[in-house]
Order: sequence, then structure tokens, then C-alpha cells
Amino acid sequence: MMEWYCQFKSLDDYKSYLQNKSEDVKEEEAWREAKTIKALEAYLAQYPKGKYAKQAKEKIEDLRWKNVKLKNTIESYQNYINKYPNGKYIREAKSNIEYLVWDSTKKNNTVDAYENYLKNYPTGEYAQQAKEAIEEILDEVLFWEKAKKINTIKAYEEYLNKYMRFEREANRKIEDFIWDDAKKQNTISAYQRYLNKYPKGLYKPFVDRNIQRIRNQRIRNQSFINKFNSALDNENFIVEALDNIFLIIVTFGIPFIIFVFIRYKYHYPDFENQIFNIFGLAVMGFLSSTAFLFPFLGVWQIIYNIRKKIPFLKNPFFAYIFLSILALSLILGFFFGLWIVISMK
Repeated sequence: MMEWYCQFKSLDDYKSYLQNKSEDVKEEEAWREAKTIKALEAYLAQYPKGKYAKQAKEKIEDLRWKNVKLKNTIESYQNYINKYPNGKYIREAKSNIEYLVWDSTKKNNTVDAYENYLKNYPTGEYAQQAKEAIEEILDEVLFWEKAKKINTIKAYEEYLNKYMRFEREANRKIEDFIWDDAKKQNTISAYQRYLNKYPKGLYKPFVDRNIQRIRNQRIRNQSFINKFNSALDNENFIVEALDNIFLIIVTFGIPFIIFVFIRYKYHYPDFENQIFNIFGLAVMGFLSSTAFLFPFLGVWQIIYNIRKKIPFLKNPFFAYIFLSILALSLILGFFFGLWIVISMK
């Protein structure tokens, strides 16, 4: 009893001692369990001036900073700065914000974006890079405008070798040129070159359609050539052709002579005495018109005799040329003879 009295002046002091000792035990236990922000804030709420209050605040800031870095967004860093304007991570937070702004600026990669960065960070860590990027963009725009002015495949390819900003437009221009060239050549090989370069190109449906059209035309041409060559191999065809030409001459010749007599009947006072002269004139005009045919009849016969020895005479080009000239000769011959008769008095 004497020992208790020496340590405490009164019973109340002893009770107070026991109460404080109990609170210390509770605080120690609360601090040991405070591992999260919520638990640390609960500790501070219960012990605002507790033994570990300062450590609790520092630990809360550390945990919040860790979460901020995990999020790694401008908003999260700005929230940290707002909550801890004098925090121990304030410099790092501001630096990270600038980096994120710069990263976004580079992704946008426009003059406006770089100028906006320089406006916010005139002496920032990436200020020099921003200025250089603006110069590069302006140089690229000038180069692109020059390429468009020249407007050739080579000009657009030179642009693509140096820059990429207008890559889509440049490739579209090149594709247009290759397509236009294929249309001008209008051959399967030209269209195939386009497909090799642009298998899923903008003009692929038109290419497929044009290739099919050319193939169909070749089939028709080959069919015509086969018939033409088969006809030339047939001797009866030659005889029939000559008979048909003779029939054309007779059919147009008789009306032609009658036309001459009617025209000149009223132009000659002594028509009866001049009838033989007029008949001769009509015959001369008729023979002039038909004279165009005889060289081609001879050529036809020669071709028949030598065509088996000259492969060139069997190709489509020859067939079209020969028949076209023959038809044209018939027409020109008739009108030439008619012109001779009408022009004579």
C-alpha cells in the first residue's frame, strides 16, 4: 500500500493512469491495423493528435501518390496537386502532367497542338522540340503543295519518301494516275498491272468489268476470223462472191444508165442525133465507178492462192482492213462515177 501511495498521489491519479494506459494500448492496436487510406483516416479521426498522427498523414499521401501513378492521367495528377499543393511529390506530379500533355501533342501532330503546348509551357522541357516540329510541318505542307502543283506519280512518290502526313491523299493520286493509264491502254495487261498494285483498289469493279469486256471482244473477233478463214478456204465462196459483185454491178448499172439518159434528154436539142454520145457517156461513168472494184477482185484471187503460205493474212487486222477497203471501194466507186456524169455537160 505504501508503494502505491509513493507512485500516485491519489486514487484518482491511479485511475487516470489506468485509463491512459488503456488508450495507449488501443492507439497502438489501431496504428498496427492501419494499412489502407481508409484505416489511416479512421486512426486520424480517432487520434488527431496521436503518437502516430504525423506518420499517418505521410503514409496517406504516399498511398494516394501510388494510386495516382497507377492511373497516370492528367486529371489524377491535378487532383493530387490540388490536395497537396506543398506535397513531397508535387514536382514529379507537375512534370508528369507536362509529359502527358506533350505526348498528346505529339499524337495530334498539328501546328495548333504544338502552339498550344508552347503557350502553356513556353520554357517547358519539350519547348524546343515543339518549335522544331512546327517548322517540319510547315516544310511538309510546302512540299505537298509543290507535289500537287507538279501532279505526277514521281512527285507524289518523292513526297511519300520523305513525309507521311498526306500519305492517303498521295496514294490516291498515284492510284488515279495508274487507273487513267490503264484506261488509255485498254488492255488486259494494263488492267492486270493495276490489280497487282491495288488488289482491293477503288477501281477494281471497273477493272474486272473491262477485262471481261475485252475477253468477250476477243472471242467475237476470233469467231469472225475463223469464219473469214473458213470462207477463204472454200472455193465456192470465191465464186459466190464474184457472182454477187457482178449482180451488184448489173443492179446499179442499169438504173445508172437510165438516169443519164433522163438527165441529158433536155440538155441536148438534138437528143435523137446525140443518143449514141449520151449512151457512151453513161457507159463511161458506169465503167469509171466499177473500175474501183476490179483491182480488189484481183487481190482477192491472189490472197486465196498465197494465204496458206503467209500466216499474217490470217490475223484479225488483215481481215478487217481488207473487207473495210472492199466496202469503201464499192461506195466511193459508185459516187465517183455519179460525180463524173453529173459534172459533164
